[in-house]
Amino acid sequence: MKRTLGVCLLIFISALLSHAQEIMPIVTIATVPERPHTPARHWAWIGSMGFLAAGQFMDYQSSLGKHEANPVIGNQNGQFNASRGLSLKLAIAGGAIGTQVLMHHFSRNHNSDVMFTGTNSVLGGIGLITAIHNYGVPRVK
Repeated sequence: MKRTLGVCLLIFISALLSHAQEIMPIVTIATVPERPHTPARHWAWIGSMGFLAAGQFMDYQSSLGKHEANPVIGNQNGQFNASRGLSLKLAIAGGAIGTQVLMHHFSRNHNSDVMFTGTNSVLGGIGLITAIHNYGVPRVK
């Protein structure tokens, strides 16, 4: 037990010492800190989150008062259930956006922005296409 604890302590101390340069960088006269530049793909990802939210909202809004083919978000009469529909749409958009924001925050780089932009564009497009279809469905009286 003491040996295992000693090895774990040694690994922990060596990990701290290996990152000591990042914690306390050596600054000389010639060292000029560079300001990070936010790439355009990051802003495309931010915009695609808005497109995803707009597509899901349009899908929700266009379904109100109409017949629903999906039994999960329809009520007993086959009409769109507003509370379950809104819950599902918020879960889709919130789950996608929340996961992406957490992954982006903890990775601290912009390597996955293109993948996130594509995912949001596809999900937002599905919501938009569904909304266009729903506008052609007559209201239930």
